Amino acid sequence: MEPDGNDETSAFFLRDTVHRLSRLSEQALGYGIFALLLYCRLAYPGGKAVWNWSESAVGFPILWAVVFLPLFLLDWRNLVHLRYLREHRHRFISHDSQRYCLMIVTECGYKVLLCVYLMFKGVQRYLTLRLVMLPYAVGYMLHFILGHFVPVEDTDRAEGCNVVSSLFSDLGRFLCFVLVVSVSMKVDNSSDVLYDWEAAFWPCWGLEGVIALVVLLVLPACLLSSVTDPRKLLMLSWVLLSGLALGSTSFISMYNIAYALDNKVCSNPPYTPSSGSARCLQKLQLSIWPWLVFLPAFAIATSLAKRPLAMALHDAWYQPGRNEVAQPLQRDLPPPSVLFRVTATYYSRSWEAAADLEAAPSNAYSMMRSFPLDPSSSILSARGATFADIVESEQLCFICYDQVPEAILLECGHAGLCVTCAMQLLERRPGQAQCAICRSNISCVVRLRADVAVPSSLFGRAPRPSSSSSRSVSAAALLEGTATGSSETWPATAKRYAVSVEVVRRPTGVRWWLPSLR
Repeated sequence: MEPDGNDETSAFFLRDTVHRLSRLSEQALGYGIFALLLYCRLAYPGGKAVWNWSESAVGFPILWAVVFLPLFLLDWRNLVHLRYLREHRHRFISHDSQRYCLMIVTECGYKVLLCVYLMFKGVQRYLTLRLVMLPYAVGYMLHFILGHFVPVEDTDRAEGCNVVSSLFSDLGRFLCFVLVVSVSMKVDNSSDVLYDWEAAFWPCWGLEGVIALVVLLVLPACLLSSVTDPRKLLMLSWVLLSGLALGSTSFISMYNIAYALDNKVCSNPPYTPSSGSARCLQKLQLSIWPWLVFLPAFAIATSLAKRPLAMALHDAWYQPGRNEVAQPLQRDLPPPSVLFRVTATYYSRSWEAAADLEAAPSNAYSMMRSFPLDPSSSILSARGATFADIVESEQLCFICYDQVPEAILLECGHAGLCVTCAMQLLERRPGQAQCAICRSNISCVVRLRADVAVPSSLFGRAPRPSSSSSRSVSAAALLEGTATGSSETWPATAKRYAVSVEVVRRPTGVRWWLPSLR
């Protein structure tokens, strides 16, 4: 199931998609078991005897803990997922694992307090639902702030279905948060504005609107894909059917609950099985039965279609990072002592590039165009000149327009910027140390030394043959600049393009942006 090309990053995000689909099935199954136990607690005919027996044997309704047990097991699985996020945090969005940890801790705390509230009637005088939801509300707000207001590193990392999953998770958590707040305020009668239960469930009606919008967007694409792309059809059909089933289930359930509460069909909560009227029992069953059908069916269908579905989702949503686009492999080379000038903004380790440019000047523009420019290129182009013209004619850094352009970035070889700006690029956070012209990673910065003569011993007396094999220079001579024999020297004609360079090193204890570097 590995993608073509054995791309490690793509393979990871494919496995991540499978992992998230497995978790989705897990959660659907866990909530399905919770709905089943809740049905036995509230709406199963004849269940009152079992409930009364457990309460008389223990002294309090301990079966509420059994009802919440599947949710606590899901919390344990959430901890396993948290460890997964922490192990692969370099692959995901910054603060993703911290946000997730904050949310699962507060959600688990809310479930524990809610379980205590339902089991012990004596504490309900002091532990109101407002207090029960308070840690959860604080945790959600911190989770929201951490995700939307704390700056993150823009490392142009690859993205897969984790982004879509985070988007829908944030939407679901927001709707759950406002639903918890609205229902808690309604139960405690703490709101100054009187509203009925149908209004209290407004987040559920908002969910219906979101699902309707998604279905309207997906349906045309699904019909189109039925004749063009069968794999995409599977993904769109899964999204469409899941959305329709979730919307219908939520609507039927919330409508019956709101009707029963607004019309006082049932007794005061918490309800006891078979204690209310037949109408109450019918409404409670109608509010839980849809979930008993949808959740297990969704879990089973997603598990059966997991592998082809994961491939379809991966193909649709995977985006390689800008740094992970296929580039020629580069050796981990030491800095050279000599480079060859191709243009004012490009230097090479090899003399052939300079010789070829001189031999075919018409190709200079296409050579320059082969490097994707950064946003500053539009400023230079507006002045009617290229990078080379600006740097060579004005002798100014194309970034700051203040200092002499004497720095070269390795290994891409781009120049035209001053040492200060070059070191600012080099000293960025990991993954952000990139060339301002081509966005290649920067390994080091070298400075042009026009005052240092190029060693004549590096160049032979006659040009070498033009074949690519004979024109290549041995790595030792090219890197160290110590070639002595004719087999390890550049041709004499290459000397006209050669310039001496030296590595720019940051002085210890001195800030690199100070003028002492110059």
